[in-house]
Amino acid sequence: MLSATGLGSIEVYRRPIAALIAVGNEFRGCDEDYPAAEPSGAQSRYPHGSPGDDVGRSGTEACSPASNLVALASWCRNNGIHPLLRVAGDMIGEITRILEQSLETADAIITIGGTGEGPRDIVLRALAELHWDPMFKGVKLLPGRTTSFGLLKRRPVFALPGAPVANETAFLLIALPGLKRLAGSIEPPLFDVPVQITWEDPRSPERSRFTEALRIRITRGGPWLLARPLSKARARGRLAALAGAHGIILLGPGDPGVSRGEVRHALVLDPRWAGGPASANQPPEA
Repeated sequence: MLSATGLGSIEVYRRPIAALIAVGNEFRGCDEDYPAAEPSGAQSRYPHGSPGDDVGRSGTEACSPASNLVALASWCRNNGIHPLLRVAGDMIGEITRILEQSLETADAIITIGGTGEGPRDIVLRALAELHWDPMFKGVKLLPGRTTSFGLLKRRPVFALPGAPVANETAFLLIALPGLKRLAGSIEPPLFDVPVQITWEDPRSPERSRFTEALRIRITRGGPWLLARPLSKARARGRLAALAGAHGIILLGPGDPGVSRGEVRHALVLDPRWAGGPASANQPPEA
């Protein structure tokens, strides 16, 4: 094809490599693509560790699948990014060791969990020990406000929260656009489609201080796409909220909330709805 156009060579972008690091003693591998975390009592295995590093559950075997890790890896692969999957225990020495190893092969690093203010939230402390250059710590995003970003030896590092919905939201809205730029793409990672709101959800003054990612289900109402709220059961369940959502409506600071009958733009999570409405007709009256 290139020779037919008279071009002998073109500039291309290599597929970027992103190291995805889930932090927590509780995780075990969902498959053989990444190692399980060691029990926190095994700190003597790590040359950078010290007795003061152990802030986890001593002697507790890893027992929970790192589902966030697998989910983000799927998003990466679908967007032309090669993921490297790792798990680190709740020890500063172990986290710094894996971060340093990741710098040898990865173009970007994404950590999962450990960004809050609890005693086991030590990811930012580990990054500080490696003298990273933080660009921001925390964002006005619900969910996902404990997200941080900075540079570690000129590599971008996205420190994301560990709660599943907050983790995916921060990844899709903050980390994935940055990774796409590394791949040479300026296209947004998610399609944007107009939807008609089918319920009332006024925001409180506290919620209105943040950008809020409102997860929705999408159905077709004649020629228009209708946005419906997640059921209470899905909204309460962390993984159910991920599996049940078809899209995200972003409400900016000061937005009063959604009203029945109005039209908003939604970022599509489910590719079945990426085509938008069947026609350009006006939405039916609510």
